[in-house]
Amino acid sequence: MTVRAAGIAIALVFAAPNALADEPPPRVELKHDVRVDGAVTAAMIGGLVSWTVVRDDVIPDTCRICDGPGRSVNALDGWFRDALKRPDVEPARLISNVLSYGVGPIAITTLAAIAAIDHKAYRDLPIDLLLLLEGTMASLMVSESVKPLTLRERPDFHAMSDEERALVPKKEEPYLSFPSGHGGTVLGMTAAAGTIALQRGYRLAPLIWISGIMLSIATSYMRIAADRHYFTDVLGGWAIGGLVGGGVPWLFHGRVGGQNVAGTRLVTVTWTY
Repeated sequence: MTVRAAGIAIALVFAAPNALADEPPPRVELKHDVRVDGAVTAAMIGGLVSWTVVRDDVIPDTCRICDGPGRSVNALDGWFRDALKRPDVEPARLISNVLSYGVGPIAITTLAAIAAIDHKAYRDLPIDLLLLLEGTMASLMVSESVKPLTLRERPDFHAMSDEERALVPKKEEPYLSFPSGHGGTVLGMTAAAGTIALQRGYRLAPLIWISGIMLSIATSYMRIAADRHYFTDVLGGWAIGGLVGGGVPWLFHGRVGGQNVAGTRLVTVTWTY
């Protein structure tokens, strides 16, 4: 009589590098549909562009969160404004734009690509970048949707006299202070890229998080120094960027099925007697 039995053992491989030298890191597949995710991302980009074009014409020329004239801001925002505002705000304003629209996106996208290449996940890189863009656009959509609901005065506008206020063009967005879009966007991109890297198991995921958070802090500091945002505006932007930017890949693009653990092998042994 022949009896067949199969046993499965998981062997942890701590062997010398030559044992695994030719083996790529375990691949982790994320849930996605290129057609759906691409269409959603394109729709959000189109919506944001359209909103930017018509925003000045549809936003009321008044505030809902009004800190002036003649009114004092809360103690927390007042303290940070007094401590961080620069006498010459233009350099800080320029630097914040460069960080938010240039250095931040380029650095985070580059780090996301390096993390995938380091993991030898070459074919996953295009998907990573698409999901990164999707999370970033989602955080921007939420931020831009909140601004016209709160209509908070910017700190520099709050400090102006009535005569000076009358000379401020609407394109300067005097009532779109909350939440801060610059720092929030950088953190939203960081959260999206960092979450994707963590889900994929990229070893450079911490580098994305640390670098992105530092860039977001620097950008947000410059926005306060430029007298364009209060500290609570920055906190609001960070909350939206972190929760939405990281939440989209976390909720909608989780891992597909069970995944191997890095540094392990699944060994199947079959015998007959």
